[in-house]
Amino acid sequence: RPVVRFEATPAYLPANAAKPKASSIMRRCGTCPACRAPDCGVCKECRDKPKFGGAGIRKKPCIGRICIGGGAAAAAGGASGGAGA
Repeated sequence: RPVVRFEATPAYLPANAAKPKASSIMRRCGTCPACRAPDCGVCKECRDKPKFGGAGIRKKPCIGRICIGGGAAAAAGGASGGAGA
C-alpha cells in the first residue's frame, strides 16, 4: 500500500490561516499597576501555577494582573492608552 501524506496546510484553509501571527497576541505593557502587581495566589489561574502547588496547565495570568495599560499597543510603542481615560 502506498503511504498517504497530508499537506501541511489543507486545501480548505487559506494559506494565511495556518498559523496565528505574533502581532495578534496580546502582551502586557509591564508599566501599568496591574502588570506590576504580585500574583494573588487565590484565583483559579494562580492556584494552577506550580509556585502555588498547581499543575501549570492553564498558563494564564492572575486575574488581578490583566493589563489595563494598552497591552500590545503600549509594548510596541504605538498609541498610548487603549482601555480607559
